[in-house]
Amino acid sequence: MWRNLLTSRPALAVAVPAGLIIVGFCDYATGYEVLLSFFYLPPVALCAWHFGRTAIAVASATAGIIWFVADYTSQHIYESSWHIFWNASMCSASTLVLGFALYQLRLTLREREAVNHALQSALQKLESSTREARELTTNLQIVCAWTQRIQIEGKWMNLDEFLAHHLHLKVSHGMSPEAFAKLRAEMKAADNLNPLE
Repeated sequence: MWRNLLTSRPALAVAVPAGLIIVGFCDYATGYEVLLSFFYLPPVALCAWHFGRTAIAVASATAGIIWFVADYTSQHIYESSWHIFWNASMCSASTLVLGFALYQLRLTLREREAVNHALQSALQKLESSTREARELTTNLQIVCAWTQRIQIEGKWMNLDEFLAHHLHLKVSHGMSPEAFAKLRAEMKAADNLNPLE
């Protein structure tokens, strides 16, 4: 149940601002003497893990604003008035940096998962091809003495089909020296039978 809540985007869209508000209220209730800036990080981290960069920036800015409101309403007196703004911006900046780092980590993990999936798929294809090639090499292959076609699992196929489909080889065509000599002899014999006038 909790796992579903932590991965449901609508639930997280409510949980992240609610978490920041709760932390801000606790920050206000404990006063300026107890520093709770660490607790602004988990809601932003959840946002970084499940949403995009815009959501991280909004959550970090919200964390800074809530921290500012909690600090301002606690009536803590600073030596200089800009200290409260500096502290709020540091809260916002630290959550932003953590959010982007976590977001980048999530992207890297997703890319690694995709690469691993592609690698597993390629390995399965390779294993299948290797198994098929082993079966073909260990079994006696029947070749037609007249057509030179090969019988594989009851189906007759020519050499091109066999090489392409079963051994996954790319096939091109050429002419052997023997075939060329035979063709030349046939053409010469045909010319001798039908001389040009």
